[in-house]
Amino acid sequence: MMKLKKISIFFISALLCFISSELFSLEISLDDYIKKALDTSTEIKNYKDQKEIAKKEYLNTVYQSYIPDVYYTLSSNLYSDAKKFSINDDETSSSLNLSYNLFNNFKDKFTVDSQFIDIAIAEANLWLNVQDTVYNAISRYADLLKNKKMIEVSRSNMESYLDQYEKTKIYYSQGLKSYSDLLKSELNYKDSELFYTQNENLEINSIISFNILIKDEPLSEKNPSEIVFDESQGIAGIGESIEKGLKNRKEIYIKEKEIEKKEKELKKSYATLYPDTKLDFSYAKNKIFSIGSGEKTYALSFSLSFPITSGIYTKDKNYYEANIYLAEARRDLDDLKLSIKKEIISAIYQFSYSKKSYEVSKIKSKISNDNLEITKQKYYEGNASVIDLVDAQKDQLNSQTDLANSYYDLYLAMVYYKKVIGEELWKGEGI
Repeated sequence: MMKLKKISIFFISALLCFISSELFSLEISLDDYIKKALDTSTEIKNYKDQKEIAKKEYLNTVYQSYIPDVYYTLSSNLYSDAKKFSINDDETSSSLNLSYNLFNNFKDKFTVDSQFIDIAIAEANLWLNVQDTVYNAISRYADLLKNKKMIEVSRSNMESYLDQYEKTKIYYSQGLKSYSDLLKSELNYKDSELFYTQNENLEINSIISFNILIKDEPLSEKNPSEIVFDESQGIAGIGESIEKGLKNRKEIYIKEKEIEKKEKELKKSYATLYPDTKLDFSYAKNKIFSIGSGEKTYALSFSLSFPITSGIYTKDKNYYEANIYLAEARRDLDDLKLSIKKEIISAIYQFSYSKKSYEVSKIKSKISNDNLEITKQKYYEGNASVIDLVDAQKDQLNSQTDLANSYYDLYLAMVYYKKVIGEELWKGEGI
């Protein structure tokens, strides 16, 4: 019997350890969640591919523009008689040829420079997508924590109303409370159940949103670790923040690179207004591997061409369009800077409001908790009405709700401020 008892205790301990390990495995930190979001993001993979394609295209253009074309040629006529095929040496040639363009109005250089800019733009777009993914992950993580906190608040609220309802039923049976008090107490409890159900729905939706971002099963339960941050942290003023934003924002960098590319396209179209000038060098060596006959040859060819009729209009049109596109890009940059300034100013005021809201919520939470305890005691002693108790409970519930919301709102306001001034939100692995 003793042995069986020991086995049972061992089995229960092992089961508890397994359950604890499973619960622990469900816990996830913000850093881990961000890494998973980055690792599983399809958009980030696509932007990485685009960056590699831009690099390949650049290298291909450099190769075609600055590396001579070299190729080997072997040609012959085959003859046959009744016995076998044969090769006539006099009609066989073997040569190694090299050709290289020395000048073509700098068109190759403009193309190479433009594609080098494309690499910088692709890298910046990848950085921006990583930044957006990180912010999205932080938002969903905080949203899940907020809704889990709201579940705790609403559960505590429901239990409080249930306790009040049970006590009111006893007092009613003893003639200490009216039937109206009993009905109001029951109604408050039912309302608290509804509020709890509402928060359950919000939590489920936030869990689904949380899991979808990391390509996990929608209803897979997660236990996010609490976010801890410096609540007293401040931010820079409007002038300094705008200066940082205009310096750091990758959107501005991308637009400036696009302008730089359009400037090169303008120069390229301007060059086409002049006659097309080409200077080519070629070299050929015959009788490779002692096959065929002939000597090596060199050639330097020069050509100059200029269209007289329709080509003139086409060249002028291309130059005009390049000017227009460049002017449009510069106007877009000015509009973008104004938009970013607006974002920064809004983020600063939002942060200030969130900070003040959190500070007020902490004070209101303490006052409402103390007031509820006092009102409860008075109610049970018969010195306060059920309306006083309901008001105190509602104040306490509202203050707890505000505190839970304002804590994570402050955190997100701080993260959003960093995002709009172009500060990198994630410097860890997973990119």
